[in-house]
Amino acid sequence: TLSLPSFSYLTYTKYGAALLFDDGSIQTACQRKSLEYGCSLDAVTQLARTMGENKGDRKNMQRRVAPSTKDTKRDGLMAVPKLVVQTDQFGVVHTPFATARAFLSEFGYGDCGVLVAHH
Repeated sequence: TLSLPSFSYLTYTKYGAALLFDDGSIQTACQRKSLEYGCSLDAVTQLARTMGENKGDRKNMQRRVAPSTKDTKRDGLMAVPKLVVQTDQFGVVHTPFATARAFLSEFGYGDCGVLVAHH
């Protein structure tokens, strides 16, 4: 009989992300894994609601603020995202995944800094 190796000792990687706004506030999110990998929600993309839903219009800062993001609102304006970082449970910095990179680029957040590790 064929004996398959045990992979029970392997742990899956857990990802978290943080978003720093120009007013100093920080929002965080974690990856939501699904059995079907394509249905998993990555950590950076989950911050999209916090960043606003104004596709490509960075000049008009009058945005709707979701109830969960009240602390990023000031004087009726939403704070501008300045830096995003994604890390695993070991503290290793990872670049955002493809979905998040596409969101940042396509929705006008290309000038938001991304913290990356340099080896």
